[in-house]
Amino acid sequence: MVMLGIVSENKENLKVERENQGAECEAPSAELACLYGKLVKDFKLCIDSKYRADQLASHLKIIRPGTSQQEVMNAFFEALFDRVQRGLAKEISRKKLYLMKVTTDEYYQALLLGAIEAHYTSKPHEVRKEVAVSLKMLYDLDILEEDVIVAWYQKGSHNEVKKFAKPFVDWVQNAESEEE
Repeated sequence: MVMLGIVSENKENLKVERENQGAECEAPSAELACLYGKLVKDFKLCIDSKYRADQLASHLKIIRPGTSQQEVMNAFFEALFDRVQRGLAKEISRKKLYLMKVTTDEYYQALLLGAIEAHYTSKPHEVRKEVAVSLKMLYDLDILEEDVIVAWYQKGSHNEVKKFAKPFVDWVQNAESEEE
């Protein structure tokens, strides 16, 4: 029995799910990739089935044993912006309702930033340069708050994605300090 959107902890159910979906997931890393792939497919199915933004947000927040909330958000983001190479900011403005319904608090805003970082990390150098524009769009649409953006930027390593985000983060910090 395969249940979309719910990944079972029970190894027997996972084995049945693999057989039904034709996935070969033997090694632990391959199993994680399969779980992630299933999440992406699941979200794409929901989007194709014309789920409303609130329904999709509820679907995202379902507890899925064996996956982190960051992986779930990454899969959601990948499904929502499937095939978008350039011009992500424009697509964000088109799909803002989905993002607004998901980012109900700082925790989910931080997860969204992690998904954006993962999205741009997998893109070519030239596309990564657009990260600041995408972050500004999310900020302008009131999807991301200043504090969350700054905290994300300061946390962890400063990879190329964060390097391209720096001008926007500097601008946000300056705008925030001018308001005080």
